[in-house]
Amino acid sequence: MHDFTSQIYEVLKEMCRYADGMSVDYNVLKKRILAKGFTEEELVDTIDNYLRMNVIMREDTMLTLIDH
Repeated sequence: MHDFTSQIYEVLKEMCRYADGMSVDYNVLKKRILAKGFTEEELVDTIDNYLRMNVIMREDTMLTLIDH
């Protein structure tokens, strides 16, 4: 079983694939993540991890997948 970081990233990646510009609004993502039983803290940790790895980019509330 994957850890929460990998699971949350898969949700983010899937949402970005079907969005214009490979971007998703944080608040939309947060609703989806919370509905799946994760916490906002887990979401923030995941985003921070992938920002440090330069896999995603954040501009205001938009998250963009840059390494796909």
